[in-house]
Amino acid sequence: SIAFRSPENATLCSSRHVVVNGHSARSLCTERWLDDQVMDSFLEKLAEGASRIGKKVKAVTCHLIQVGKLAEKVAAWPQYKDIGTHHLCIMPLNVNRCHWVLLVADIGKQVVYHYDSMFNTVDGPSVAAFMSFLTKSKPGHWSVTNSMTHGRLPRQTNSSDCGVFVCMYAAGHVFGDSLPSYVSDDASSKLRRWIMAVILNGASC
Repeated sequence: SIAFRSPENATLCSSRHVVVNGHSARSLCTERWLDDQVMDSFLEKLAEGASRIGKKVKAVTCHLIQVGKLAEKVAAWPQYKDIGTHHLCIMPLNVNRCHWVLLVADIGKQVVYHYDSMFNTVDGPSVAAFMSFLTKSKPGHWSVTNSMTHGRLPRQTNSSDCGVFVCMYAAGHVFGDSLPSYVSDDASSKLRRWIMAVILNGASC
């Protein structure tokens, strides 16, 4: 892809809150860990695509929660004040600065779905911080569900594809698509190209 060969400081895609440049695009090359800008931009594009089918989805930056704690300055950003009016709130979570997981909040049900392509455990402090953030917009009794224990979701087979799987889980949850139970190494490289295409061109159901 031309995007992967762009100069590191060349802007490929930008929004009010996220800029993806050539350096970020290179994180989508095979066997690399996806960077913050790629994760945030992809989920923003999913949210925009969902709005075209009448589903209100709020994408939240991965910087909201840092080392298991809520970043109060980020939580106070104006664009997060209306979360209670949305159907879903989605956020990529960086665990211990070395692993991506996905949090999806169903605002109506007040349930947080936790997706982790490598482990079956739930990051308790980070989820608690996320629910604290959600409670400010939607007070009530929030609960968490470990989505990896329900059905046969695909899992990564290496140490670098966690971000790729977060993107795939997010698309499946937002658009209701069924996910394959097994993803080959070749499929992983295709998924990375698909992620770049969504960032550049937008998402569709």
